[in-house]
Amino acid sequence: MQAERFCRFLLSDQPNSFMFILRLHRFSLTVILLAVVAAPAFAQSPTHPEDKKPPVLVPIQPDADDDFLRKIQFEAVDFGDCEWCHWGDRPDKFSNWTTHSNRLVPVYTWGASLDQFSGKNSCYRDKDRLKEIYGRMPKETLNPDAEYFDQTDIYLLQQRAVESGKKHVIMIVFDGMDWQTTQAAAIYEQKKVVYTEGRGTGLAFLDYQNEHADYGF
Repeated sequence: MQAERFCRFLLSDQPNSFMFILRLHRFSLTVILLAVVAAPAFAQSPTHPEDKKPPVLVPIQPDADDDFLRKIQFEAVDFGDCEWCHWGDRPDKFSNWTTHSNRLVPVYTWGASLDQFSGKNSCYRDKDRLKEIYGRMPKETLNPDAEYFDQTDIYLLQQRAVESGKKHVIMIVFDGMDWQTTQAAAIYEQKKVVYTEGRGTGLAFLDYQNEHADYGF
């Protein structure tokens, strides 16, 4: 929900900044990358320049008492356990996984196509390209049916955008959202199941299609 509200803020509440840049579709590229990591939401507390102590991390508290989902999420983080779910292999602990999962990361773009990296162009179908990326041939990585691309392709996507004349390249990384979590957020927002496959709908950044948009993993 925090990611959805932040994206709604970017796409709706600031039309003269982010929306303006998106409309320069011939000269801009915007990439949203949903990183998959399990970690509670924290913010750095303000510090003075002369203060050499490391910043103190303080929990971000819900801004609305009537948001039931946020309330139970923060209670789970505060108390360390909950009855309705757990992240990891211990039902008695809310989260004992604090690193990345093995799920594919959704990528959404505006102003560029992902066809150059996905499907038949996936580096995971090409033995030579895998050796170039990893410096060796990693085990159980070559996949002749791979539809997904590599994180190094995100770099190449931005590099090629600049080389093609794009003047604004923006990448937004949402921490803790994969396809399943994004679908869950859309279900919560719309109060119904609005999609079961593909790019999806029901959230601000999923529905924004004013420029050339693409989606992949």
